[in-house]
Amino acid sequence: ALAIYPHVDDVEQIAVATVYGHRNVAAGVQGSAGGYYPMKRGAAHHSTPFVVALGLRDGDLTPASYEGEPWLDQAVLDLMRRIDLVIEPEFERGFNEQGLFGCRLVVELLDGRRFEDVALGLLDGRDEVRSRTAQPARAAHPLESLRDQHADAAQHLEPLLGRVQGLGREEVHGADDLTALQ
Repeated sequence: ALAIYPHVDDVEQIAVATVYGHRNVAAGVQGSAGGYYPMKRGAAHHSTPFVVALGLRDGDLTPASYEGEPWLDQAVLDLMRRIDLVIEPEFERGFNEQGLFGCRLVVELLDGRRFEDVALGLLDGRDEVRSRTAQPARAAHPLESLRDQHADAAQHLEPLLGRVQGLGREEVHGADDLTALQ
């Protein structure tokens, strides 16, 4: 969301934002019905729709982002309702088999423009993500820099790198389209 923020002049122009990720991003506590209506700071902190909405609205997500109870702000709630969460099989396999943590965000504006970004990291023994958020799609692919940072895990990243790079060249509307990209 932070890499897409510079391209979105007004969040009211967002038709839909779709987060494709593994179960821990797109389901569970983060993607539950309660994740769309957090009532307390802790619930907001663990809500994928909330953190994506703030990232798109503010271009930043820090402890200060939670001041003033923004999870109760009607404009934030309206934006959260336009965020879809989709469990993507490739991210699910990467998380379960290689400890890869990440998601792909696609933002479609009312005027038809579309922006996409991928954030991907490796989980270490303390469950910390050891990567940075990807740059806008026109920059070098984020998995390439992640591969450089974690040469020891490169063999696990190569198959996913090829799959995710292919996503930008294909029309993808749902899980069936993703699984057809083999």
